[in-house]
Amino acid sequence: MKLQIAVVLALANCVLGYTLPTVHDFQNTERMLKADDQELSEMCDNVSDALEVEYSNFLKTGVESRALKDLTYVLGNAHTNNMMRYEVENMEIQDRIITCTLCRSTMNVMVRSIRNDELERDEYLNFVLYVCTVFNLYTLEVCQGSFDLHFPIIEHVIKSTNITSRDICGVMLQASFCSINTSPSFSFSVEIDKTLEEATEHKNLIAEPSSEDIHVLQLTDIHYDPLYVAGSLAACDEPMCCRREAGNVEDKSLQAGYWTDYRDCDTPRWMIADSFQAINEQHKNLDYIYFTGDVVDHAVWSTSYDYIKDSLLDQYKLLHSSFPNHQLFPCIGNHESQPLNQFAPPSVTEEEFTTKWLYDILADTWISEFGLPEETRATITKGGYYTVVPKKGFRVIALNNNDCYTFNWWLFYDPGYLVEQLQWFHDTLKIAEEAGEHVHVLAHIPSGAGSCFKSWSEEYTRIIERYRNTISGIFNGHTHIDEMNIFYSEKGNYASNVGWNGGSLTPYSYTNPNYRIYICDPKEMQVLDHETWIFNLTEANIHGADKRPQWYKEYSFKEAFGVQDLSPKSIDELFERFARDPELLMKYHNFKKGMSDPGLAMPCGHNCLKNDLCNLAVTTFKNQKRCKELLAIYDATVLNMKRRRTPKY
Repeated sequence: MKLQIAVVLALANCVLGYTLPTVHDFQNTERMLKADDQELSEMCDNVSDALEVEYSNFLKTGVESRALKDLTYVLGNAHTNNMMRYEVENMEIQDRIITCTLCRSTMNVMVRSIRNDELERDEYLNFVLYVCTVFNLYTLEVCQGSFDLHFPIIEHVIKSTNITSRDICGVMLQASFCSINTSPSFSFSVEIDKTLEEATEHKNLIAEPSSEDIHVLQLTDIHYDPLYVAGSLAACDEPMCCRREAGNVEDKSLQAGYWTDYRDCDTPRWMIADSFQAINEQHKNLDYIYFTGDVVDHAVWSTSYDYIKDSLLDQYKLLHSSFPNHQLFPCIGNHESQPLNQFAPPSVTEEEFTTKWLYDILADTWISEFGLPEETRATITKGGYYTVVPKKGFRVIALNNNDCYTFNWWLFYDPGYLVEQLQWFHDTLKIAEEAGEHVHVLAHIPSGAGSCFKSWSEEYTRIIERYRNTISGIFNGHTHIDEMNIFYSEKGNYASNVGWNGGSLTPYSYTNPNYRIYICDPKEMQVLDHETWIFNLTEANIHGADKRPQWYKEYSFKEAFGVQDLSPKSIDELFERFARDPELLMKYHNFKKGMSDPGLAMPCGHNCLKNDLCNLAVTTFKNQKRCKELLAIYDATVLNMKRRRTPKY
């Protein structure tokens, strides 16, 4: 990989005459990691500028120059397969550089051409298909489908704003070196009440377990695939497989399993229905159910309004019929929009762009199927969010934070529209505080995810810190992995709250289907413990339709990690134990992967564990302090182990 990157840069040096880093720089991973943001940004700029020149000539003449062929060939073969699978923060540094370079060069051409009306729609399509092909990104079908869905929005946003390619790539990718010189218009703030003094210590719990404890089921990321076919191709060239159009295959190792598949596949209806049945059989004492979003599958290049509506109504009705006697509180996932990730501001009313069609469906269904009070309709139809008080002293706030997702093109149209829901969130927490209520917050995307817009994450974290005594729990989905984050105060770096991620019912990709049970105290609704339940997909598919999957408790958090409680203070102390004990951190990593057979087979060395460790302690890019402290402890631990000649992990 490092050699391939070096060849790309050498080509640009020799063929195009650009001044680029030496080959030695890119053979030295440590030096590359230590390069400052300005230097990395210039690396991307030099190659992207070269690509832009060659792209433009190609669009004018229809002829690929030798320089364009050389650059696209080497770049297309330099990135790993994970570049199109992982969020930017989980990519290797080489993949991050390539992603930023391709984004800048491609968007330079798109922005200029759209503003100047230089090309017809078919010419843009051909350009996108060319980029997809030469850089080995996706199949032509996926690229064309994605173009057809997204181009009208991209064109509208670019023509309606002064957005630059620098802004688009800096906000979308959020790698610090790729965000240099991003427009200040992408920073905003929420008015925060200041009557509570800043934290001076970590938040701690005082509640003890009792017979009256509340049990909360979290379901997340169902990703229902109505076109799933057992026996179809499970290892295809597209982002999602195991579907009807893939056809059946004779090689059993390539066939989709009956109950779903570890590979890039989602969930058939019979697996979802059986999972809900198993939950009812196993857990007779559920008080509340949280569904933290993502009903629709990953065939994101071929969705339609009717397809999404049918999937939503089918799964909401299945949830209601499976749990008719439970209070269920849903929130919306990024896959529920058409197209994927697109949540327009309320000011956008054009029929082809508005998101109101989706919010109207959610309001009607959530109120009729799940029994949300009629007064929630106003905010659901406005933006897909609401608040309810299930019992005296306890409030649930369900956010639609998908508009913070950096792949939402409407961020570039009007980033200021994100403030309205955040301000409502703050003001609702203020009401809860004055009423002496304790709050659970539901949101699909964790604020620590690299794909959640940094200004949104910063303001959200400020709100969480301010209402640290009111918020008893934060529950997310989206990432499909069993993980958590601590919210730290900006001053003093005190742990104020914990965000819990419920994993996913879908195995997409390489995880076992799972759900989560939280045990909360009845007075303040503090999370006292949680249990994760899974079934082994390999074993289930051996038996196929002849035997139901065998769900079992994978672990209870307190027992697995030996913590006294699940307070922010205790979890912060656990993070430090992770940093001092790589074996314990590896245990967390294996749980994070859902103990799946392919997940356990994937190696996780020091860099992998350090990435896990850092992600635990970050909810906003602005505050990396605790991450750096933990990494320093980990590095010192590993150094001491090497000195004692302890085997590596």
